Amino acid sequence: MKKTGETIIGEGQWLSLKRSSFVDEQGQEFQWEHLGRKKTGHAVVILATIVPQNELLLIRQFRAGANATILGLPAGMMEPGMGDAGTQALRELKEETGYTGTLQEVGPVVYSFPALSDATMQLVRVRIDGNAPENIQPKQELEPGEIISTLRVPRLQIRAFLEKEIAAGTPVVSSLWYLFALGDFEAIDK
Repeated sequence: MKKTGETIIGEGQWLSLKRSSFVDEQGQEFQWEHLGRKKTGHAVVILATIVPQNELLLIRQFRAGANATILGLPAGMMEPGMGDAGTQALRELKEETGYTGTLQEVGPVVYSFPALSDATMQLVRVRIDGNAPENIQPKQELEPGEIISTLRVPRLQIRAFLEKEIAAGTPVVSSLWYLFALGDFEAIDK
């Protein structure tokens, strides 16, 4: 496929709706509509483990696109000039949940939902000392319009917890389900 053109169909403050034209190897033309981020299209998603309690930190956050409060992982859009993915993940973790932690691993850049948008993300693993004084009663630093609550879920019960939430009708972000659907967490528990 070779991109031959792009037209902006509409745009708002944060997103633009685009129609892109492509030609395949046989010379046939195709068009697709997709979203583009106007300022930054790169996010960090935080997989935080609380030790020694062996819990995972999840959030419930209202998301306008779904018009619902969604169960997911702490996350945020990267802000240009504010540091690398690890630095920004630790900042987002503090803002959204109140917890502070130490960086364990920063994953590669991957696409979030390439059929719909050009947005990319990185999974950042963080370890939170659950006994540290600053993490005993964490205080969120939410931005205006953010509605976020935190949940601590025993790591070994995460799949059962997600299944129960889904059965009760709770919307769950896909990345959370994909991480824990198989029930084998050794790859993420270094």
